[in-house]
Amino acid sequence: MSVEKRGPRVDHIIIATQNAKAAADHFQKSFGLSAYQGGRHQGWGTENYLIPGDGWYIELIAVFDEDVAAKNSWGRGRTGNC
Repeated sequence: MSVEKRGPRVDHIIIATQNAKAAADHFQKSFGLSAYQGGRHQGWGTENYLIPGDGWYIELIAVFDEDVAAKNSWGRGRTGNC
């Protein structure tokens, strides 16, 4: 039995949005892709919705606490107009 060598693969794509819930609703209405609430990243000030695929997912992320987000490198790039 041979083992196929695989290189790097993408397991998820992150889309920064102003409002993760509104983005999830848009993906459902426009593309028929259902998302579920992933949760809040308390130390980052961000929250997400996830659209699952077969071995991959799309992460819709938004800032929910701009003060916390502004204090870390991950959230800092997602405040304001994303």
